[in-house]
Amino acid sequence: VLPIREEANHTFSGQAADICGHRSAIHTGECTYDATPPEVEVCVKDADYFIPYRSYQYFGKKKFVISITAKDTVSGARTLSYYLKEEGQGGLPEESSVLFQKEKENVRTDDLSEYTREIVIDQEDFKGRIYVQAGDFAGWKSAEAESPGLILSSWAVHQKNSRILLELSEADYTDEDRKIKYYRYPIVVTAKGENSHAGVGV
Repeated sequence: VLPIREEANHTFSGQAADICGHRSAIHTGECTYDATPPEVEVCVKDADYFIPYRSYQYFGKKKFVISITAKDTVSGARTLSYYLKEEGQGGLPEESSVLFQKEKENVRTDDLSEYTREIVIDQEDFKGRIYVQAGDFAGWKSAEAESPGLILSSWAVHQKNSRILLELSEADYTDEDRKIKYYRYPIVVTAKGENSHAGVGV
């Protein structure tokens, strides 16, 4: 019994000998001890604008490019999966979309420690987040990581969801028939902007 305590890819060799001095051929084996889940990172690229919202930090009018990286230095990154969840959508999808799943070939010659893939979100009027998870060859799965909030808006949705309200200070006299207000002093005009999708900017 060979106790293995260090997380790594191990190689071990053995040979038997009899009382007469004859020795067997040397036999070699390999094993991987990986007790740590992989790591996963989400990065938003090519955002048109940055808005300092606490929950929805990225705003675009055309598309988002999302870069996802899985890292595992011991047994190697094997899978990357993701799903999109829109604001107000209840529950989770039944199945995540798998970005890749690699079969292990040779851990000593192939660099399996890191994989990066990109996906494009071009779904019109999307408002939500992307959730990703990585798996390694030892069977561990990373904690689920999420992107900051994303708002992808077309001009049409802004025209549909945006409006401005103008309020005038009380008039000295109003002609109800002609719908005209008369003032003898400076007028205070209050403008209120509303947008139910992406918020109001000045």
